[in-house]
Amino acid sequence: MNKFVILFFLLIAVNTSRAQINALTENGRQVVLFDNGTWKYSADSTGGNLTDTIKTNRAKFVKSPYATFLVKSNTVNVGVYINPAKWTFSPHRDNEIVPEYRFSLKSGNGQAMLATEKTPINLKNMRNIALINAQKAAADARITGQEYRITIIKRCFI
Repeated sequence: MNKFVILFFLLIAVNTSRAQINALTENGRQVVLFDNGTWKYSADSTGGNLTDTIKTNRAKFVKSPYATFLVKSNTVNVGVYINPAKWTFSPHRDNEIVPEYRFSLKSGNGQAMLATEKTPINLKNMRNIALINAQKAAADARITGQEYRITIIKRCFI
């Protein structure tokens, strides 16, 4: 009887040693490691290429009447209206170029950035670039929502 128990545990040990190993990268992405030395991102990893699933929000967006202060970019022809009673903003710090502006809710419950670059970037790549940059500042950063919005031109909001 003891021989069967020992054989049973040995078979389980051999079987589990050949199983896939789940691991985390230094950026917090989940990967699966295989016996043959290869790996792939897990299906639930935030690093996957999900750009094909971005939906287009066709709703009409209107500026709030309380958003009376225009913060204009010095890099590209774009601006953001803010409600000065609720939001504060500051330009980039001396040791950085991006973001051009940082926005903070006065209540302390929210932040936003305006990152402007003249480099043309494909909208399908924008999601991954934004996520990688966010993970440099906070390794646990993840995308909680994304959509395309069409005003005059197509834009990607992440």
